[in-house]
Amino acid sequence: MKTADDHHACLRNLRREFATFRRRYPPHTRVPGQLRRAVLEAVRSGIDPALLKGELGVTGAQVAKWRQCPSPTQEIAFGAGPRVLEVVPSGTGTGAVRANGLRVSYEAGRLLLELSL
Repeated sequence: MKTADDHHACLRNLRREFATFRRRYPPHTRVPGQLRRAVLEAVRSGIDPALLKGELGVTGAQVAKWRQCPSPTQEIAFGAGPRVLEVVPSGTGTGAVRANGLRVSYEAGRLLLELSL
């Protein structure tokens, strides 16, 4: 079990990381995965989510939504390189492929991208 000093150190680190994030990015920018995970870990360790609102500007609704997000291993890492998808098998004029909510198809000289969120 974490002590009060551990909680203070955790909040101090989160405060510093969020201050850096908020300084670098405009308001309403999506909070990156590593900060989300740090907030969720803080809540799991016993820090009151209501305290996070005052300290970090993170609402209880955000914490609840982040709990529903995919696991960190399913997130695409920031700065990850592009993925190349084979859309048209060689020698044909049509084709389609699906991957992680993205559907790419080619038919009659048109390329169609569909993104499911």
